[in-house]
Amino acid sequence: MKKIILGLLMVLLCLIVKGTDYKQQIQNLIKAQDYFTALEKIDSLQQVEGDQFWQYELKGSVFIKVEKYEEAITSFRKAYKLGADKFTSLLNIGDALFKNGQHEKAFDFFLLASTINSTNFTVNFNLGLCHYYFNELDDALKYFNIAKDINPDDYLTYVMVAEIYNIKNDFEASLYNVDASLELNATYDYAYFVKGLAYYGMKDYNNSIKFHTKAIQLNPTDIQYYCKRGLSYYMNANYNKALSDFAKAIEIDNSCCEAYIGNAYTHQKLGNDSLYHENQQKHEECLNLH
Repeated sequence: MKKIILGLLMVLLCLIVKGTDYKQQIQNLIKAQDYFTALEKIDSLQQVEGDQFWQYELKGSVFIKVEKYEEAITSFRKAYKLGADKFTSLLNIGDALFKNGQHEKAFDFFLLASTINSTNFTVNFNLGLCHYYFNELDDALKYFNIAKDINPDDYLTYVMVAEIYNIKNDFEASLYNVDASLELNATYDYAYFVKGLAYYGMKDYNNSIKFHTKAIQLNPTDIQYYCKRGLSYYMNANYNKALSDFAKAIEIDNSCCEAYIGNAYTHQKLGNDSLYHENQQKHEECLNLH
């Protein structure tokens, strides 16, 4: 009897080790961005071993990576039903729903997750993010500030708080938070962009240009950086540089409606009536298409 029990334990141990090996292999494939092979391995493993929580969690994470959010939601829901870690599954379902544009449904799942662990950083950050998208700025600030207290080293939280203060026209508070973010990560381009917006709100166009330029140096393909710097140049009466930035934004993405209206008003200032009307028409066409 002892030999039989020992033998069964050895078989169980081998299965656990084997499962761990498979899991590591799949995680390595995901890390290497070989998503198709990772999904194939998970599918073949499920046919042999049956459904397991970690398989659906990994499958969902792969679908998130390739932006197949409906499939990710389905996988995370199946993981939730298996019940190994309901808290993680609720967060993952909420994340997939949010990325799929279903913000209200995502909020419900984050709220449900908070009933399990209300002091979790990700829960509070995501609740803040939902309130931000609902334009409920005071509630967004509440949750982002809780997230900051839980993890004061997360630079993204400070940027979100800074962005909200920009919307609320509290530019000093925005600068305070964005500077805190940059102390944690001096290479995050969006933080410099938000800082440029704060200075624009303060009508300090030179500093606005300075920090938008820094954002562009770190990420030269973001059209909003060029549009906002172009607007700062416009406010500084540096119309040629404004036109150059608007043109660059259109070169990157010809559906950038903001750049066309920027062009229009800049040409109007320069007395170029025909180009003013031409770009105004392009702006209207752009809006109709989008």
